[in-house]
Amino acid sequence: MNKSFKIYPLIVFVAILAAINVIYYLAPIPKVTASPWIAYGFTMFSVLFTCGVLYFSFFKNEPVKSKAYGFPLFRCAQIYMIFQVIFFAVVCIFSTTIPEWITLIVCILALIFALIGVLSAETARTIINNQEQRDAVATAQNTYFRLDAAAILNKCTDPAVRPELEKLADDIRYSDPVSTPALNDVESYIYNQMRVLDAQVNAGSETALTLIADIRRAIADRNQRCKMLKR
Repeated sequence: MNKSFKIYPLIVFVAILAAINVIYYLAPIPKVTASPWIAYGFTMFSVLFTCGVLYFSFFKNEPVKSKAYGFPLFRCAQIYMIFQVIFFAVVCIFSTTIPEWITLIVCILALIFALIGVLSAETARTIINNQEQRDAVATAQNTYFRLDAAAILNKCTDPAVRPELEKLADDIRYSDPVSTPALNDVESYIYNQMRVLDAQVNAGSETALTLIADIRRAIADRNQRCKMLKR
């Protein structure tokens, strides 16, 4: 990601912090109680917290899809910051009438809800990312089979073999893409036979056709096992 793009949010948050400090120290806000100071401290923290969540959500070295899942995290932190800024303004306006304990309780509760929201969103993002990684691994074997079939088809020069190879490629294309450990044996067999076919595809029609028929039977067996495992 462009470094200058990372700087823009930081500039925005620095501007927010500067505005809060200018208003708090230059505006005629009565500071006779601790309420304004409590609200001020939590508001400053909310800005820093939101800035941290932003960078954690979008600027880590993760896939783009994972960063997209970071929007709920940032949204929770953003809502917390906006609420805290508004509450800070209310406390500053009514600083002499709002007790310290009310200010403290409201600020702590807002922070707790923000933490719960951010942690829940991050947990959901982690679960989704892990599931997508498992799905990618589970479908990788079928992808390799398709690539192997396409490579063998391109390599084939025997006109009697090509139609059967195309049928084999279709069988693989429309087979169940998800793999499980229970399919390791049949998938290993298919993989090994594909290697043999790759070496023998132009060695003679009879040899290649026998291998293709054998692989197609193995793929049919794999598909049947997939159906049984999903019941």
